[in-house]
Amino acid sequence: RVPFTINQASIQFPGLVAWWPVGPSWILDRVRGFSLTQNNSAPFVTDEKFGIVTGYDRNLSQSWSTPSRSELQGGDTDFTITAWAYLYTKNTSRDVVSKWGSTGSQQEYQLGYDPTPNRWSLYVSSNGSNFANVNANNFGSPPLRTWALLIAWHDSVNDTINIQVNNGTANSVAHSTGIFAGTAAFFIGSRAPTGQQPMDGR
Repeated sequence: RVPFTINQASIQFPGLVAWWPVGPSWILDRVRGFSLTQNNSAPFVTDEKFGIVTGYDRNLSQSWSTPSRSELQGGDTDFTITAWAYLYTKNTSRDVVSKWGSTGSQQEYQLGYDPTPNRWSLYVSSNGSNFANVNANNFGSPPLRTWALLIAWHDSVNDTINIQVNNGTANSVAHSTGIFAGTAAFFIGSRAPTGQQPMDGR
């Protein structure tokens, strides 16, 4: 373990919309102050390997969320989602980050684990109902109880959706119809409504 500190107020990334750092402070976004609600008392624990505090979901009902807001909506624009994720089980779909309503044609984007290809995947919808996806085939099957750095993005200029794991070779799929901008809530560790496709891990 290597102790370190970050002056959060001094970190600047052009175009950064929201940033929830690990630990109990992540319920408040460090960029614009978006507060996340802890659903079903989602706890925080100290990770054994890194010695850091992480969000934890083990009973499949815990997550963090905020109502829909324009800054987190899709659209025919560039955007990137980055998250650390750690799986306990892979027997079903596990959402890490999503703005994907399971009812009412309010699907926008979701980043998580898909058991059918057994891959980390990014799903997007251009109309709230139909979807396209890209799987992290170059990374392969995600190991359990192992941290993975997920980076997924929409390239509105080259019309692609993309996913990369642990700084490896990215996978890309053509997607020219943009991302739906809907009203589904934004979730970490689940999807709307609360508890759908819950993350089993950290």
